[in-house]
Amino acid sequence: MNDTVCEERLPKLIEDSFLNCFDIYLFKGRFYAIDNSVVDVDFLSQDLDTRLSSPQGSQGSVVADNLDELRHKAHCLFTERMLRTLSDKQEQSQMDIDDLKNKYNNFREIMKEQLKRGEAAQEAPHPPPPYLFEQDYYGYNIIYYDKKYYAVDKTVGAIDFAKDDLSPLVGKFKCIISRSSTEVKALVERYITLMRNIDERDTIITGLREELKKGLYHNKSVINDLRSQVEEKDSLIKQLQKDLSESKPLAAQFQQNMQESRSTIESLRKGLSEKDTTISKLRETISEKDLIIDNLQQDATDKYLKIVEQQKTLAQKDVVIEGLQQQLNNLKSTNKRP
Repeated sequence: MNDTVCEERLPKLIEDSFLNCFDIYLFKGRFYAIDNSVVDVDFLSQDLDTRLSSPQGSQGSVVADNLDELRHKAHCLFTERMLRTLSDKQEQSQMDIDDLKNKYNNFREIMKEQLKRGEAAQEAPHPPPPYLFEQDYYGYNIIYYDKKYYAVDKTVGAIDFAKDDLSPLVGKFKCIISRSSTEVKALVERYITLMRNIDERDTIITGLREELKKGLYHNKSVINDLRSQVEEKDSLIKQLQKDLSESKPLAAQFQQNMQESRSTIESLRKGLSEKDTTISKLRETISEKDLIIDNLQQDATDKYLKIVEQQKTLAQKDVVIEGLQQQLNNLKSTNKRP
């Protein structure tokens, strides 16, 4: 008997690594989902439930009276964490986009200053052929040609830098152009980081949807079990009715049993109604989360399209700058003639 008392006073591990985040314990008739990052929890503390239920308590652990409710709360907490992580990555992606935009704007201003002051170097009539400056830098080959550095995606075939129109490649980030090798490498790194963040965000969204589906399927299973119990009780009532018709002396007992059965059925129906209400709330929550996810996806897509449009605009302005440089060189050549 002493061993039984000791076991009741100690927490019992029901499930470890639930959602890869929580360890589920049973202690004194209540269920606790403790965050994996928590090293030690004092289950004997008098205010344990209060501390764990608060948002700051044990880094977001949850408490419930039954296992289904605990798992539902853990699902909700896990979803909120993933959405916060997704929001943080979205903010970082926006910062990377803004930084990339500023670098291009700075480069454009520098070129304008050089044209105004007449400090641009005179281009040779026939620039030397392109040569490979650096190979396979994050999947790009960096090529130097005509005082520019071209970071070209390895999947792109041969390019004639003197004749080919590079605007389509620039618009798809298959080619990144800069006057500096350091600058072109930084632009490549920013683009690769941005694409990795987008891929990671899509992975998180897919995982969230799968977890929400699993939670919904679990509740459907509980409802089906309740319905099966109701059907069994209905069958029992029919059998009792049959026995009553065959044996009148058992009528009084049957009436008593039928009243008990009706009470049980009402309790089951009430439980079923509560489960239906819970499922409706879950569906509303899923719809809200899906809407948030769709909005985030749309926002990321819009920003990506803006970057592509800005790339195209910068490429066009680079062409205009090159034309202005050529005109300036021609004017210089004309002025030098006797």
